[in-house]
Amino acid sequence: ILAAGAATEKIIYSAMVLDGSADGLAQYAIKSEFEENYRQNVLQIMNDYASGSFAYSEIETKLLAVKVPKTYQDLHFKLVSSFADLELQKKSVELKDNLEKLRDSYSWLAAALSFLIANNF
Repeated sequence: ILAAGAATEKIIYSAMVLDGSADGLAQYAIKSEFEENYRQNVLQIMNDYASGSFAYSEIETKLLAVKVPKTYQDLHFKLVSSFADLELQKKSVELKDNLEKLRDSYSWLAAALSFLIANNF
């Protein structure tokens, strides 16, 4: 999945270089940086959870404060709602399955989600 994503990024970047679109290159760089910042912020929040120093509601609040790129809106909604369910003690098979699907879909988040799943189900 990561290789396909990287290949897609290279194709998009190459296409922008070939057509000489400086605006396109700038927008691509901004989008890539925004997405990388999002990934770093979410990983830090998940590490805060793993450290055990924050309650579910605090993690949910921290997640809600993060600016979310369009690419990750679905993921973000599912993360926030998962922590809300955990806070309400709604530890269902469906919730576990949803977290496992997220873990399998977002390799950059896999370790953090594996820890969350292992400690709650």
